[in-house]
Amino acid sequence: MLERTQTWLFDAILEPRTTDKEGIDRYLISSTTLSNSMGLSIYQHAYRSRLIECLEQEFVAFKHLIGNDLFERFAGEYIDAYPSTSHTLSDLGAHFPKFLHDTRPERASNEADWSDLLIDLATLERIYAEVFDALVGQTRQELLCQYPVHEYLSDVRRGEDPDMPSARSVRLIIDRPDLTVTIVEASALS
Repeated sequence: MLERTQTWLFDAILEPRTTDKEGIDRYLISSTTLSNSMGLSIYQHAYRSRLIECLEQEFVAFKHLIGNDLFERFAGEYIDAYPSTSHTLSDLGAHFPKFLHDTRPERASNEADWSDLLIDLATLERIYAEVFDALVGQTRQELLCQYPVHEYLSDVRRGEDPDMPSARSVRLIIDRPDLTVTIVEASALS
């Protein structure tokens, strides 16, 4: 019985839209101040808020660029499309750049646009997280961007409020040769 109750509660928290009233009445008890469905709602909201908070921590510059309200909408839609399936929250944002690419509005032209900037920035922040978590010496990654998002990211991480970057193709090398992640524009290496 305990395992069935735990499984139901786990599913109810992760998939609030599929929670049945019969299960709420069967597995949860009301208190003097909260109904059983209100108590469940608190857990559902807290879990979702924690996932959004984790995405905010990984995509700091992305959030800075688009603002809190729009970020929460993007993050909520992303969580619906790619629910957490890993034992670690560091994997939560793994598909965020792909989600942005797959849901981008149709292009008006072949020129780099706002969507490209968002995808470039999210991709860089995701690679940064992967490189940070990787073993030293197994971290080097390259990224081709249509915007110099590394400059924007660096400014935001220093607490600055940079202007939106203008389109300029760059090839970035992201590495962690020791305990510090570095992002270098490939042309700067020549």
